[in-house]
Amino acid sequence: MPAKDAPSPRTRRDRLLITGAAGRIGRLLLPALADRYELHATDREAAEHAGVPIHPLDITDAAALTDTIATADCVLHLAATHLGHQKDLGPEAYVRSTVEVNVAAVITLLAAAVEHRVKRVVLMSSLTIHLGEPWRDRIPADAPVRPNSLYACTKLFAEQLAELHHRKDGLSTISARLGQPYPTSPWFGLDAMSDPGNRGCAATEEDIVRGTLAALETQTRLAVFNLLSACDQPVFDMDAGRRIGFKPRDEMTAAGPVDRFPSKPRLIP
Repeated sequence: MPAKDAPSPRTRRDRLLITGAAGRIGRLLLPALADRYELHATDREAAEHAGVPIHPLDITDAAALTDTIATADCVLHLAATHLGHQKDLGPEAYVRSTVEVNVAAVITLLAAAVEHRVKRVVLMSSLTIHLGEPWRDRIPADAPVRPNSLYACTKLFAEQLAELHHRKDGLSTISARLGQPYPTSPWFGLDAMSDPGNRGCAATEEDIVRGTLAALETQTRLAVFNLLSACDQPVFDMDAGRRIGFKPRDEMTAAGPVDRFPSKPRLIP
């Protein structure tokens, strides 16, 4: 089924539905996306960030999610139950929430995107699909996946279901395997960058924004890429990102990130 006709740039911008907009990554992205899209930001509860209203949406409510997607030109899917929720929820509730949010809701979202002729779905996937033991010092593009958790398995499922919908239904899908945002906490700050494995998994806020914009704006209709900063001792292949126009701004070193293009303005001041 063909996607919705592209709107004229003189009449309106594409309407971008964002799920999980109140999370760390959502809050980071909202200011840059608001300059480029007509945003419909959503999360479990109503909120506001950077002047953007965040509307309540329970993505496990299939009817509500489908109705919301019906009005979107593009979708950026950030919402997920992740490893950090396990301690708060307890083992059984964590598994149940992971299946409901990371699996069932993704099934609904992608089917609704096909039904309503959405032009592009960008899924925020995870580098954890490659981080299972034993650790590999170099992970090329053709390396077999090695999920390290239930969460990682659900992210791999979402990527594969997206590829199926592209092949079967013509849906344009880009999956961004996000690394560890830097800096996020004392355990993944500057001290952790002395380990080449850690800095090879790092993504600065600047590069998270750049990679997400590349995923939304590329002419490529199907891709899976590693959303990482560059690294002086790279672990992961970055060719797929380059092919969709993602050029990391920062390079991770033991001394922290180094700006590769210091004469150019940054997206994150």
